Amino acid sequence: MCPETSRRAFALCPPTSRWQAPGAAMRFPTVILTLAALTSTACDINLGEEAESTAKGNQQILAIGDSFLDYHGPGADLPYVVAGSLEMTLESAAIGGTTMLGGEGPDIPNQYVDGSFDLLIASGGGNDFASCTCGEDCGPVLDALISEDGTEGAVPALVSRAIDGGAKVAWVGYFRPMDNDNEFSACVGELDTYRARLATLAGAEDDMVFVDGVEYGSGSEDHLYDEDGYHPSEEGSAILGAVVAASVSEAFGF
Repeated sequence: MCPETSRRAFALCPPTSRWQAPGAAMRFPTVILTLAALTSTACDINLGEEAESTAKGNQQILAIGDSFLDYHGPGADLPYVVAGSLEMTLESAAIGGTTMLGGEGPDIPNQYVDGSFDLLIASGGGNDFASCTCGEDCGPVLDALISEDGTEGAVPALVSRAIDGGAKVAWVGYFRPMDNDNEFSACVGELDTYRARLATLAGAEDDMVFVDGVEYGSGSEDHLYDEDGYHPSEEGSAILGAVVAASVSEAFGF
């Protein structure tokens, strides 16, 4: 777990090591789950701390993104919940503080590597709004991430690359920032537009699902948020991870 002093915005924590999640006995037959059921299911998932190679059929997950997927550490972040519940092997390349549009180093498109991955779990784009002033001039950044019709931009290009490589894609949308979040509360409008465009993209792609984090973290569920008012708490990661697992199980038969 990262030191409290390093937790700010998406920033943040140093890269976690790549880790393989063990299998678990539980599967999720449907995406329609109540919050109470999700809480119970997420708490029952056995993630463990050591890598194992007992995933069914040795199916592989690659996770890429920013600190929404890389915050609490191995075993507690969302990708590990998904891998454990689906009994798949995980390689997590997500790194806090990265962007979609930076184009350098470990930024999110560069985290993706062509390979024999069956499922890509991805999130990101929020840090790119640091380059503009939300509510004033972030339109070009939003369009560079994804166009209004969902066909152009860095996100559709990354999704197409993964699908062309044979992977199914689960894009995970952010929680809505709480009112006490000083970093992103001004960007609610841009983030709402962003998630609407992601939903449009997913609606046109048979091999992609979009899990909208706002449906679970709407800005008022204190227990699902870290104290910064934006990142998910460990419980929030577990609950949203259960939703992602249910979604990909139903959509793709994992």
